[in-house]
Parts: sequence; C-alpha cells; structure tokens
Amino acid sequence: MSTIHPICGEFREHRWIMEQLKKALQEKDFSPLVIFPTQSLLHQIQDELLTEPGLNGLGGIRFLLFEGFIQEIGERFGLVQSVPSPFLRDLLIGEAFESLKEKGNLTYLGRASFTNGYRQAILAGIAEWKRSCFTADVFTKWASSKGEKEQQLALLYQTYQELLVKNGFREEDLSLNELESIKTQAEWTSEHTVAILYGFSDLTPLQNRFIEVLSTWFDFEIILDPTPVEEIRSFVARRFSYDQLPEMAPFLGDTALNWLQTYYGTMGIDHCPNLMEDQSVQLLQTAGSSKQAMAIAGEIVTLLRDKPGCRLDDFLIISPHPQEFLKTACPIFTEYHLPLQPREMKTGEYPGLNHFSQMLTVCDSDWQWPEMEVLIRQQYPGKMARTGDRILVELG
Repeated sequence: MSTIHPICGEFREHRWIMEQLKKALQEKDFSPLVIFPTQSLLHQIQDELLTEPGLNGLGGIRFLLFEGFIQEIGERFGLVQSVPSPFLRDLLIGEAFESLKEKGNLTYLGRASFTNGYRQAILAGIAEWKRSCFTADVFTKWASSKGEKEQQLALLYQTYQELLVKNGFREEDLSLNELESIKTQAEWTSEHTVAILYGFSDLTPLQNRFIEVLSTWFDFEIILDPTPVEEIRSFVARRFSYDQLPEMAPFLGDTALNWLQTYYGTMGIDHCPNLMEDQSVQLLQTAGSSKQAMAIAGEIVTLLRDKPGCRLDDFLIISPHPQEFLKTACPIFTEYHLPLQPREMKTGEYPGLNHFSQMLTVCDSDWQWPEMEVLIRQQYPGKMARTGDRILVELG
C-alpha cells in the first residue's frame, strides 16, 4: 500500500524526517527504511542526523537509493543479482548487433559502422525504454506496423535482452518480472515493512511498477513537498496520481536566490530585489575555458576560506561539455590545491531532469515516433497508463 503525505516546506527544512528518525533511534526501532532519489540528499540527511545532540549513530536504520533498494529486495528473495557493468553492456550490444548483421537482419541499421557513439546511443535508448516500461515485447508489437528502422531496433532490443538472460545478467526490468512472478504465488501477510520515499518529485514508470508490486510486502510512505508554483504542484500531483496538493505560501527570503527558488517555473515575477547587492547569485563572465576554470577555482577557494563550515562536498560543477572542461580545469584546480573528481551523473537519477531530457531528445530527433512514444508514456504513468495508450492509438 502507498500513502502520500504532502508536507509544505519539508524538503527545505527536513523537520518531519528528522523527527521520525530521532524517534525511531530513541526507541531503538531500527526498522525504518528511507529511500532517496540522489546520493547527495542521502548524505545530507545522514549528516544532519549525526550532528543531532544525544545521538551516537544511525543504528540499523537503512538509507538507500532506489537502485540499492531494488538490489536489496533481490537479495531478500534470492534473485541472482548480476548487474552488467557499462563495459559488459557495450560487449553485449556489440554481440547482438554483429550476430543480427551476419544473418542479414540489419539492412537499415547496419549501413553505418557500429562505433562507440552508435553503441552508446542504442544502449541509452534501451535504458530509456526500460525506465518507461516499454518492454521488448511491447516495442516489437508496436514496430511490426512501422518502418524498417523501427523493426530492426526492436529486433536489436530483443536480442540484447536474450543475451542478458543467456549470460546470467539481470537489469532492473528483468528483476521486476521475477518479482511479479513471486507476487502471484505469495500469501497475503498483515505485517508490512515501512519504506519512506523521501525527496522525490517524480517517479519513472518502472519505479511506479516496482512500488505496485512490492506493496505486497511494504507500506510505502511517499513524502511530497508542495511548491508555491501552481504549475509544478499540478505536475507533481499528476505524476503521483494525487488529486490535489495543498497550496503553499511563497517563502520569500531576503536574498535573490530565495526569490529565484520561490518563483522557479513561472513568469510571474518582474522584479527580484537585491540581485545586484547580495552574493547569493553571481554571474562570472570570462573569456575562454581556461579563465572560466580559473574563476571557478578562485571562487571555491574564497568560499572555503571565508565561510566557516563550508566543505568541498558543498560544491557541484555542472558543465555541458564535461570531458572538455575536465581536460582544461584539472591542471588549474591542481595549482589551487583543489581535487576535481568527475562523476557520471545520469539523468535517470533525477526523473524530473530525465523527463526534460526526453523532451529535448524528441525535439532533436525531429519528433520521431519512438522518442515521442517514450515521452507520452512518461506523461501518463501508473494508473493513467491507459490514457497514454489511448493517445498513442489516436496518434497512430
């Protein structure tokens, strides 16, 4: 069973989750399981809890990402959890491509060399279809009435899935299939483990399906924080199949950053006070990538020096061209005695960003049908899936 708790301001202040966790620790109840969308939020709550007076540790309370939660469930039910590494995925998709090409089944897709970029694009597409619950069987049925390209993509997708199973690998969609089979044979139990989903503003269709299946053994408590922005509030309510989230009064602090955060997603603000006076938002104008890296490193060093309690973990650099930035910035950051640790941040870790990324993909691909279908299915998850199906039928 899933219960949704809308708590205004929770994701900013963390009051509710801290009270729940402190109460559990004081009562030596180590059963709570808290699931987070990102590693950074997990560490933030963990650090806040460890600094609370009178608490000497986390006990047996488990903090997990959704992926870690699924892996733990697999271990609990005895599922073989051999997740292929990126390198193995690359080998498997290459094997699938070459075997189909040798059989003469890739007359369209086989026109170009199966380069690394080509392989990664196919793997990214398959990962996105899986997150959208667009299974290989569904894809194959859909592609049967389409063109040569779609039919061969479906064949490649299906062959990749078969190679995963043949080699003893299991990705999340295959784990879901196993859990659905276990659920049909499971006896009903009145004892459920409480699992708290904290910090999510969106769930992928695959995550929704996991929650539906695992509700046989878990009581899911989903914590939502309504924003003052009506458009975003409506979006979140729709994604979680919630009738209406309560309205939230704008939190207007005294900095430009507070205003930008409050009115994010609207065009309803034409004046932002203190934008030039305070330092909460800064724009650095530089000439060239080297000076850009130098300016960023300088700002980090200044903040570390002038702000007590400021740590390197508080900084995140996002670049549209990460490899180029790293090549330029690494020697510069070394001169400033700053470590620069690259991290592969997949959009799947942030479903809202993933959704936005898919919209960009649709536009970039000139509104091709496969990308459009993924986007539509993302818009209608869970109980609304039938509505998405009807739209897809109407569009043909």
